Formats: sequence, structure tokens, C-alpha cells
Amino acid sequence: MIVRAPGAEFLEEIKWNDVDMRKDRYRISFSVASALSGSLSDKIQKTGEMQDSGLIDAAMRWRALKDSAPDFAADADRITAPLELATKIVEDALDGIYTPVSGELGQDCLNYIQLIGTQLGCKARLNHNRTPKQLECLRKVIRAAQRKQAPLVPPLAPSQPGAVTSPGQIQGPAQPAPQVVAHNQYEAASLGVKPQQ
Repeated sequence: MIVRAPGAEFLEEIKWNDVDMRKDRYRISFSVASALSGSLSDKIQKTGEMQDSGLIDAAMRWRALKDSAPDFAADADRITAPLELATKIVEDALDGIYTPVSGELGQDCLNYIQLIGTQLGCKARLNHNRTPKQLECLRKVIRAAQRKQAPLVPPLAPSQPGAVTSPGQIQGPAQPAPQVVAHNQYEAASLGVKPQQ
């Protein structure tokens, strides 16, 4: 049997008879060794198609290619580091091990923690193979990553210094904010405004 420990990069062959673990301490999954062709050019083409269609991003593509392209291994390791770290943090959380999340991890890693955490959390719920405590640990990691996200900076309004107005863009007078009108006390309560008299 071929196994991989959570967060480990390499597969290892073991004899199942040598395994002495409680059932809640391991997961078994079956998969093909690779859905990609054996030749590097075919892998580059297939992963390019997958990236173009939005199924994977650049880091996921590099991860799929790095074993086949040793010339680029150092670059692939650097590019995939946020993805690999996020995967380890999420897998640890699913094992009930909380890893503090900070903004120093970078936006890519924080995004992957949220994406992978959400995906594996859904998978764990479907498979019913995690305890509520483990799922809560995962939720804490995802929430921490969300809180550490850099705030989105709104684009400058055309009238602000440094803002660029595209050719043909018509600048009209500023429009007042729409008035919220409640016709009775029930609408007023749900909208948080005073009823119209």
C-alpha cells in the first residue's frame, strides 16, 4: 500500500499488516496515480488548458508539473509554497491542531487557507469523518485567515486627485443617495427607518 502523511510531500510504500492505529487516526482514499500524461509537453498542455478554464491556478499548475520538470524545481517550490503551507495548515486543523494565522503569510496563502479549508470542510461533512471539535478548529483557521485579509481599497472616484477618467466617460452631477421610505411601522422596523407620516 502506498501512503502519504498529512503535509508530507512524498509517498511511501508500507505493509498494511504493520499498521497499528485506531480507526479515527487515519483516512483511506483511493485515486489514480496521475490523470496527466507521462510526457512533460503533454502535462504542460493539459495543465495549461485546466488553468485557462479556471479549474486550477498558476500555483496548482506548478505543483502538478514540478516532479516532471526538475529544471524548474526551485521555482516551483517557491511558487507553490503558499499553496503547500495553506494545505498543511488546513489538514492540521482537520486533525484538530490549530496553527495561528497571521498576515505575514501573505494574501496568496490566506486565500488558499479559505479556499482549501472550505473545500475540505465540505468534503469532511459529506464523508462524516471529522469530529465537531476538528470542524470547529477548521472554522477558527478559516475565520482567522478572513480577518487577516488586506482590506480592499476602493477605486478613486474620477473627481479625486490621481484618478483616471477613461475617454468617452461622461461625468454627470453627483446623484443623491436614494431615500428609503417605510409606509407602515412594520416596514420601518425591518428597514431601520422612521415610518412616513
